[in-house]
Formats: sequence, C-alpha cells, structure tokens
Amino acid sequence: MLKVYDLACDKNKVRKHAIRVRSKKVQKKMEKRFDEYYEMLEKAMDLTNSCILADNPGALPQPELEKSKYLVACYLSLGQPIQELIDEHTNAGKVFEGYFLGEIANEMIMSLSMDMHRKLKSDMDFEGHVLTKRFTPGTCTMELKYQVELKEMIEGRSELCIDMTDRMQLLPSKSMIHCYGADEFNEVTDVDLGCAHCDNVACYYNRNKG
Repeated sequence: MLKVYDLACDKNKVRKHAIRVRSKKVQKKMEKRFDEYYEMLEKAMDLTNSCILADNPGALPQPELEKSKYLVACYLSLGQPIQELIDEHTNAGKVFEGYFLGEIANEMIMSLSMDMHRKLKSDMDFEGHVLTKRFTPGTCTMELKYQVELKEMIEGRSELCIDMTDRMQLLPSKSMIHCYGADEFNEVTDVDLGCAHCDNVACYYNRNKG
C-alpha cells in the first residue's frame, strides 16, 4: 500500500522551536525576520512524501518492530530548491541568514512529518492496524545503517528515486526517512516521537515533544 498525503506545517510551532537562543539580541532579530524567511522557504518548497505499508521482513532489530506484522516506511523531503536557497545565503557570507533559514527548514520538516503521522495513524486505524512509535535511522531509536534498507523498501514500491551519499546522508539534506511497526495487536498509543524521557534539547525530535 502506498500513501501520499497533503501535508501542512504548524507555523506557530515552527516559530516556537526555531527561535531558541539564549541571546535576547539574536532572539529579537529572529522574531523580526521569521515571517519573511518562513515565506521564502514556503515559496521554495518542492514537497515530496510517501508512506509504504508492506509485510515486515523482520530485518530491523527493534522489539516493537519485530513483533509487528507490517512495516510502514516513510519518506519526506522539502526539495532541492530549499537547499539551494540556504546555500545561496551561506555562500554569500550571510551566515545568520543561512543558519536561520536552515533552522526554520528543519522545524518545517519536523512539523510536516508530525502531520504525516496524524494522517497515517487515521488511515491505519481505519484499516485495523495500530502504529508503534516512530523509529528514525541515525537517532537514538535506530542505527543509521538501516536507512539503506528503508530507502530500498520505499524505492521498490514507489516511483521515487532517493539520493544518498556514501555516508548515508540523504540528498537534498532537508529530507528524512523513518518507519513504524503496524499490527492489530500492538499496544494502542498516540505517541509519535517517543521523546518524553529524553533530555537532549539539541535534537530536533526532542524539541518537538512539546
């Protein structure tokens, strides 16, 4: 099963999470520029998303995934134009502008991924499947090497061709791959990120727990 969703950002949450600095001076500068930069990124966005539901091959060593009959692999990308916009400012020596555009873009993709979870969960509930929490390669939930298997699963069941470096970094960089287990016998939960007990405030996933 292939799902493609019409996704929306929560602008207020993006603003809240992107403007997190100790310097009051920098904070005021960010608040003044936020709407302008958010609009620039919205115009540049070339959004791609896909969720694949397939029989679980049992290749991902996570207990919650191993006991699930199905695996849902998800891909989300803001597109190459956004990366070019950020690089254009950074390469021109506009360090603050490039940094802040990057921070807003990071929070935009997180917000979109959470909207994807809400829509996916609704579809899975209708099909009688219960989703586990999210597992993302390269975070504390899963080793980065499993990104390759999820990439191949998505590409093999869709028309997507996902670019990745030799170090398994997705291209464009404002892209993500993650997965869920799905099974009628999974414990019912509304949790997506599962960061409630993590204190790593530098992590974008952790920032979005609240």
